[in-house]
Parts: sequence; C-alpha cells; structure tokens
Amino acid sequence: MKRFLTALGVLAAVGVLVPASVTAGSAAIANGGGNGTFDGVNSGSHFGFGVIYGASVHGHFECNMAGNAPFDGLHLMAVEGTVTSGTVNAATGTATFAGTATLHVDNQKSTIGFEVKIHEGGPLAGWLQLTVIGSPLGPVFTFPVEHVLTGQITVH
Repeated sequence: MKRFLTALGVLAAVGVLVPASVTAGSAAIANGGGNGTFDGVNSGSHFGFGVIYGASVHGHFECNMAGNAPFDGLHLMAVEGTVTSGTVNAATGTATFAGTATLHVDNQKSTIGFEVKIHEGGPLAGWLQLTVIGSPLGPVFTFPVEHVLTGQITVH
C-alpha cells in the first residue's frame, strides 16, 4: 500500500509539473475566439481554438455559422476539429494548424481534413483563414480571409 501511495504521489507530481514546464519552456501557444467578418461589418463565423506547439502540436478548433450570417449559400455549418500538426512564429504573431474534423453542413456529417492560418490581433486586425479538405464543398475549399469582428487571437 505504501508503494502504491508513493507511486501515486510521484505520478501526481509529474502530472502537475510537466504541463507547467512545457508551457513555460520552448512551447508556444495560439488561442483565440470570437466572431469573424468577411466584409468588415457583418458577422461571419463564430470561432474558437487553442493550440500548443511543443515537441508535438495538439489542440482543438471550432468554427460555425449558426444561421445568422449566410455565406455562399451556407446557412448552417460547423467544423469541430482536433489539431495534430502546425507551425508557429510568435515573433510575427502568425501560425498555422491542421488536423481532422467533423464537418456538419445541412444535416450531413462528414470527416474531413482542415488547415487554419491565423494572424494575431483584435477586431479588424487579427484574422483567420480556413481550408477544408475532402469535404462535400469540394476536394479542397479555402474560405476567404475572415477578420476578427469581436474577440481576440493571440500567439505567444
């Protein structure tokens, strides 16, 4: 029992210390959320993401158009993805990330690849651009650049 508790204590200490050392050391983080705009005035998508760049790249990305802002005939669309790769340049405030996602379009679900390019900043300064791969929209479909309307994108 004593060995079990000692092992459990060591495991708990490692679990607490490793994430702190990864984020405090060489890892970079890109995160953000808010509403985007394709035209500088009207809401486009609602987006949110958090990506950690270290020995590996991992994170989560969500983007949806919830019916309040039709884009190119799409009224309802959602991309929910797991980030598995990417690059970051904290000095320039830019990053890319990619992975696989579930795409929801007009009550249809499909598994797709995705890539997102981002530039840090707040309203009308920060931006993101989503590309979906292997979707019902086509083999490769790149959305126009979408600037932050409300919210923030950071790279640090």
